Amino acid sequence: FLMAATLMMTAAMMMGVPTAWPQVRENLTAWIAHRQPRDMVTEADRSATVSPVNPVIDGRRLVLDDDFSRPTAPLAEMETPDRWLIGFVIDQNVYRMRVWRGFTAWSRLHFDQAAPFRLEADSVVAQETQRGYAGFLTRYYDDANYMLLAVDGEGRFNVMRHQDGVWNTLQPWTDSSAILPAGEHNVLALEDDGQAIRFWCNNVLLFAMVAEPNTPLGDVGLIAGSKSSSSSDVAEVNYSWLKLYELNNE
Repeated sequence: FLMAATLMMTAAMMMGVPTAWPQVRENLTAWIAHRQPRDMVTEADRSATVSPVNPVIDGRRLVLDDDFSRPTAPLAEMETPDRWLIGFVIDQNVYRMRVWRGFTAWSRLHFDQAAPFRLEADSVVAQETQRGYAGFLTRYYDDANYMLLAVDGEGRFNVMRHQDGVWNTLQPWTDSSAILPAGEHNVLALEDDGQAIRFWCNNVLLFAMVAEPNTPLGDVGLIAGSKSSSSSDVAEVNYSWLKLYELNNE
């Protein structure tokens, strides 16, 4: 039983200001086009058991519940020098993503959601890396079409959409009192019922948008990245648990 667990560098995001994302991503894409394809790691199957007998409670059915003490989530483990170091830290019960300046990394769950879902995760941006950010990848169809929703260690959030290879800022970096600073736990939640996409932090709704009708929900995953201006800074994000629910809209 083998599963490809893929983690890709999606952009070189020098995000001192929000508008830097699309420009740097475009430049980096051109650079990559003349070099090797994006990195991929294949590892032993950790796919979560999806139990058809899990009851629907409050309109939700639990599909995946992982506290990373004995990991079941099909997340990537890999290292690319001076870009990222990502994997499970079993003795600390965390999934750790360390990302160098100017990079954003993701780790997909490979669920390709067909049903409405809610994804929850507990995240901590390391106290010494306030310019780091955590969050979700969603509506992933391919490398040219997906969304990124993030919170950083300075109490701000951001939403970007990559559509047909073009970056769009749906929400520039915005302060929110709901987001705790670096070193503190933030419980993030993402919900996509096929009609709307919603993003929460600590039970406070940060962002909502109407979804395009009759479009697949795509894959989802975790992200981490660094906005630091220092080449020596490495952002660290620790996820201590992850839950995925299917939503019952009936």
